[in-house]
Amino acid sequence: MAFLKIAEGTTVLILGLDNGYYRVDHKEIIGYVEEKLVKVIEPIAPADGDPAARPAEAPPAPAVIPATTEARPRALTPQPPAPGACIVTRETSLRAAPDHRSKVIVRLPEGGEVSFLERTDRYWWKVQYKGRTGWAKCALLKKK
Repeated sequence: MAFLKIAEGTTVLILGLDNGYYRVDHKEIIGYVEEKLVKVIEPIAPADGDPAARPAEAPPAPAVIPATTEARPRALTPQPPAPGACIVTRETSLRAAPDHRSKVIVRLPEGGEVSFLERTDRYWWKVQYKGRTGWAKCALLKKK
């Protein structure tokens, strides 16, 4: 299912790689694009000088959708974990409602720990952070 069409030549930020799909950020919209449709324009530095090695937690890298085709991010939603701890993979906001326009309760730091409470929809999880309950984008959380 496509939820956004990314034009050819568009620069996106790579957040990770999952089963042949790059998790990308395009104007703060998180989605997945087939690996073969993305050209990395700033290579990720290899771990320990080994060109074949890739860091387990690589920093975001810019990429461009090549002019050969139009890419449609695939809406792959992370599977919600059992109630418990999750780690914030990129700084984001804890919001009052599951909507990017809702009030920001607090900023969640990268590496911060939140408690998963429930899956709201395909994009948002209800979580708790330092006693405050709200919603965060599930694409920016991973099971601890």
